[in-house]
Amino acid sequence: MELEKLSELKFTSDLKNYNKSEFKWKHILSFTGRGFYAYVSKDMANPGSGHTIIYDVVMTNYGGGYNGHTGVYSVPIDGLYSFTWITRVQCGGAYTSELHVNNKIAGSVYIYCGSNSNAGNAVIEVRKGDSVFVRTLTGSGMIRSNTYGRTSFSGFLVSLIK
Repeated sequence: MELEKLSELKFTSDLKNYNKSEFKWKHILSFTGRGFYAYVSKDMANPGSGHTIIYDVVMTNYGGGYNGHTGVYSVPIDGLYSFTWITRVQCGGAYTSELHVNNKIAGSVYIYCGSNSNAGNAVIEVRKGDSVFVRTLTGSGMIRSNTYGRTSFSGFLVSLIK
């Protein structure tokens, strides 16, 4: 990120007089936070294999990278990110859900009646423009999301990379 672009950001009162020529990469993180959190609004009746899960209720979208219509997070800035997804199933169903980055698998979890829900987490390096999403690999039955627990997806920038 260029220093000229940083000058457009709103600094806190403590940083208004900060000398931009002394600005270091390690300080940029405090001005460039990115993150999102979204969940599925209702139960999904048997979405089947190869289905991209659309987390349509967007609670947080700081930086604007998450699309609640497609279920895809478009990475806004190069960095090390943490992504977490939680998938719930109805007893009698089972699924494998996978985290994808540009159609490559970055993580997966298996959910079945004995666990009812499962969470996956991946801390990975991604680049601006990469697409991150969750897709079912195999499975059948209902994916649950209601007031008793949400099928959800979230991610945030941990650190910038050069």
